[in-house]
Amino acid sequence: WTRDQIYFTSRRILMKDKQGFTGSSVAWKSFPYSGIKAFAVQTAGTFDMSMELSVWCSGISNGGFDRDSMMPSPAMSVSFKRDGGVDVLALQRFLNNQIFNPGVPPQEIAPQPEGMGDAGTSEFLDLIMGDAKAIDPKIVQMQLQADPPILLPDEQVDMAFRCGRDTTVLTSRRVLYIDVQGLTGKRVNYRSYAWSCIKAFAVETPGAFLDRDCELALWTTISHVSENRFKLDL
Repeated sequence: WTRDQIYFTSRRILMKDKQGFTGSSVAWKSFPYSGIKAFAVQTAGTFDMSMELSVWCSGISNGGFDRDSMMPSPAMSVSFKRDGGVDVLALQRFLNNQIFNPGVPPQEIAPQPEGMGDAGTSEFLDLIMGDAKAIDPKIVQMQLQADPPILLPDEQVDMAFRCGRDTTVLTSRRVLYIDVQGLTGKRVNYRSYAWSCIKAFAVETPGAFLDRDCELALWTTISHVSENRFKLDL
């Protein structure tokens, strides 16, 4: 039970935050979709029964930039009970349309066949558990537009990489990081970075002897020491 409420309108995310012991003081917080530079949805796990939505917005911070990794994240996060009637993957599709396709009516997505909706990991986990570090972008695009439908229907996957159970996808709209968590892998965090929030990048070639890895680094506009840099070893 919570006193706070969150609304998703055609223009913004509106949060009603009741404050104080009696709740008579109310703060109304508005997050325009045009100001969202990154967002993430996290499915429930086997033992962790909560789901989560996180949004990073322009102009929102929890103080000055600090090199301490424990500094508060500027993300606006909301947790949902697993049996509370909330479909976080439907929220993912809704935010896809509001952020990447503003003003365009959302396209209907066919219901998933029986057995494909288990936290959105069944077939996709089979795909990313192979030995190859680079994944065929066409196969990834097909999977992420159907099981579960994470991408927009017209979104194109240009490159995809696997590291352990986790996957990084570079599309025509975003950088998508898929973080598979827990022993069973049922808890999955889908984090999207809009290309417009990336302010710098670097690529590093491998060395001659012990350093045989390539590296991709992206710096975002998120004001957090552990969230403003995205690193991928290849």
